[in-house]
Amino acid sequence: MNKEVNCLILENYTRKNICWWIVLLFFLQIILTTNSFLVLCFFFSTLLTIKYIKFLKYYLPKGILLYILWAIIPLIIGLLNGNEYRDIIRTMSYFFNGVMALLFGTVLVLKFKNYDLWKTILFIQVLFTFWCFIIAVPQLGSGYNDLRQALSVDIASLEFIFPVFVLDKISDNRNYFNKKIDVFIIILFLVRILLCLSRTTIIGALVGCLIYYYFLDNRKKNVKLFKRVVFITFFILFAVYTILTLVPDNVIEPFVSKFSNIFSEMSTKETFASYSDALANWRGYENNAAIIQWNNYDLFSKLFGNGFGGLIKMKYISSLWSGMNFYDKGAIPFLHNGFFTILCIEGIIGLIIFIRIFVKNIIYAIRVRKYYGIYNETAKYIMLFVLMILNTYVTRGLFASEMYLSWGIIIGVCNYEIKLKMNKLKNQNLNLNHQRV
Repeated sequence: MNKEVNCLILENYTRKNICWWIVLLFFLQIILTTNSFLVLCFFFSTLLTIKYIKFLKYYLPKGILLYILWAIIPLIIGLLNGNEYRDIIRTMSYFFNGVMALLFGTVLVLKFKNYDLWKTILFIQVLFTFWCFIIAVPQLGSGYNDLRQALSVDIASLEFIFPVFVLDKISDNRNYFNKKIDVFIIILFLVRILLCLSRTTIIGALVGCLIYYYFLDNRKKNVKLFKRVVFITFFILFAVYTILTLVPDNVIEPFVSKFSNIFSEMSTKETFASYSDALANWRGYENNAAIIQWNNYDLFSKLFGNGFGGLIKMKYISSLWSGMNFYDKGAIPFLHNGFFTILCIEGIIGLIIFIRIFVKNIIYAIRVRKYYGIYNETAKYIMLFVLMILNTYVTRGLFASEMYLSWGIIIGVCNYEIKLKMNKLKNQNLNLNHQRV
């Protein structure tokens, strides 16, 4: 165990240490179908998990192993309730997509620990961004909504990467490529984020920057850094204003309306008397339906849910679901809000075990920051889990039909860096104690 923990990584940032195997993996994500890519990831994650099985307890994010074991309970309940097999398989895939992203990300970090994985992820996101702009060009004459859709490919990963990249630049003056290229990449990312007009991404990027800055080493929070943060903030606000003046009114009005409805969408006490009411605040309507269903459960179902394959009853269902096997049942398999989906499918106990993942990892990072004085790595770690809470609440997050592999790798790198610094400090203290003796 100590031999593996002592293998230092990420000490030498050069242009030669991008991990091209991981770049290839993300390239396959573009050209393969979603199911084919998931099967590929499952195959390789299984092989690497077998290889690094004895290290997983140490390197996996806190709470993941219990959540994996918990899957047995909703699976049994789903089978006993007679849920359709296709629905059970679908829900299990949503469950394991998030888990596999964190697991596969962890073992990939262990496998390629001698590469600069931060630079690798950044390079991949640059390629993704260029790819999005390329496929967006033919959509210029089709309307802004088509353009937005083209630019939104894997936008959730950019929400995580952007704060790390920006704060690394302004706090440590780190050059990933060189100063001019790095500034160009920041502008490129920012333009893409703004053009997508995604509330979650814009708010997430800003919140991520604020959290990262708050938990940085206090010795780095000088006047110069504060001025840089203020400048970046005003630059982003100015860029938002510029985008809003250029984008057509028929796109801006729904966007502004969605921002004004943020708090009503969080409420579960709204009344929805018609389909038009539900359509005007769909996320709030979904949350309301989930709470009504959970309140109507018996005690056992409130605790354990209706199992994998269980559906969430909806009075009004979007026509987008037409043609699916559950449409005629007046129900859907998942909501935008991953927490409410889990509440219905896995019950209050499953929801607590799921929330425990976020709470344990945030508390773990705060304790490491306090007792070991490890600031930058723990700031990233805390930021990432807070953003995952935000994403799970708004856009399913870890409980989704797609697998956010970049999230798993980023969290895996953060966790690995923290473990390495902890181990290094422990060894230094041990050597000091030996010298004193």
